[in-house]
Amino acid sequence: MNYLIAALGGLSIAALSGLSVAADASQTVFGDVGHDQGRLVPTDEGACGTLLLNADGTYENAIALRGEILTPPYGTFSECYEGTGAVCAVVVDLTTTSPTPTETTLDVYVWDDGGGVPGTVLCVETGFEPGEIAVWPEVSRHSFALPEGCCVDGTWWAGKYDDWGTEPTVFFWYLGADLDGFGGCPRVNIAPDLGYPSGWQNVSVIFGPIQAIGIGAEIVPCDPVPVRDATWGGVKSLYR
Repeated sequence: MNYLIAALGGLSIAALSGLSVAADASQTVFGDVGHDQGRLVPTDEGACGTLLLNADGTYENAIALRGEILTPPYGTFSECYEGTGAVCAVVVDLTTTSPTPTETTLDVYVWDDGGGVPGTVLCVETGFEPGEIAVWPEVSRHSFALPEGCCVDGTWWAGKYDDWGTEPTVFFWYLGADLDGFGGCPRVNIAPDLGYPSGWQNVSVIFGPIQAIGIGAEIVPCDPVPVRDATWGGVKSLYR
C-alpha cells in the first residue's frame, strides 16, 4: 500500500484519470510522472562500447505500463538503430517515484528489423535487477550486458520488458521520455482488446507525442568469422 501511495504522488492528472477507470485487477494502467525537466545523473555504468541513443539526454516525462498488458511479448518497449557491429549491452534510462523492491527484474532484447518494427529476436537476457534508480526528476542510466554480444547490420532494435507480472502493482520504475529531442522510433507492443491498436505501435498512441524513449545500446565491432585452413583432401571428405 505504501508503494501505491508513493506512486500516485508522482503521476500526472492524465495518469490519475487512467487509474480512476482502472481500479480493478482486470484493467490495464498506463502511467507517467508528469511533465518536468528530468536530469540524467552522472554514471560510470556500462562503457563496453560506443553508446547509441535516440534521446537527446534530457527527459521531459517518463512512462510505464502495468497490469494485463505485461503478458509476454506485450508490454515491451523498443527503439531502432542503424549500423553494423556487436551489441554488447542494452542501455535503459529509468526513474522512480517510490522505493523499488529488490528482486524486481527486467529483460532486454535485440531484434532485427521486421519492416519498421522489431522482427526476429537476435539476443535476449532475462532477470536483470536494475539496482538503485534515481528519483524523479532525476534519471539514472542502467547498462545491461549481453555477454555473448549480438552482431547486427542495417536497421535493428533494442528494447526492454518489465517482468512485474500481470497482477495489479505499483509502477516500480518509469522509462525516460524525450518530448523535444531530434527523435527516434519509440515503439511499444500492445496486447489485443485493450482499446488501442494492437501489436507494435508508436508509444504516442498511448502517451501522447514523444520523440524518443530512453532505450539505447552499446556497440563494438563484431569479431571476424574464424577462417579454417583446409586441404583439398579435407574439402573432398565433406562430399563422401
